[in-house]
Amino acid sequence: MDQKAINFSIITIGEKTVFSAEEILDMAIKIEENGEEFYLKLAEKADEVPESQEVANLARKFAKDEREHRKRFLELKQRILHNKEPDIIKKVSGLWVQDAIGDNLFSLTTVDIEDIKSIEDIINIAVRLEKESIEFYEILKPLADETGKKIIDQIIEEERVHKSVLASF
Repeated sequence: MDQKAINFSIITIGEKTVFSAEEILDMAIKIEENGEEFYLKLAEKADEVPESQEVANLARKFAKDEREHRKRFLELKQRILHNKEPDIIKKVSGLWVQDAIGDNLFSLTTVDIEDIKSIEDIINIAVRLEKESIEFYEILKPLADETGKKIIDQIIEEERVHKSVLASF
């Protein structure tokens, strides 16, 4: 297992701030927390509409999946935090992540389901959030060691399944 270490200090190159690996993983953890919260609220909202029970059940399952994704990212973060030797390639990769992310927040912001009036709108938002999560994890993947890449690949695949299932409604 490749256990390359990463320096967690944030560095600045010119006017660019480089995210540390820890911060990038914190973003991934936040995305998963927001996803879990979103799906739990979706389930509650869907429970209010008798013909939406299938959506409610699916939302509860996806919330559980998001909780598991968060757990895997937390484990990956702990494994990386265990090693603290600097790795300049990872720092430069972090700069690339900053360029790729730009001003996009992906699904780091929460969605207020109470402002949404239809299940269709909620499903459309869920599809968008899954898509944004996949895009973020694709950016994150090159920064990971081989074990981390496998974990991220599994999560990306699960997010793709979520997106596909939601899009079929």
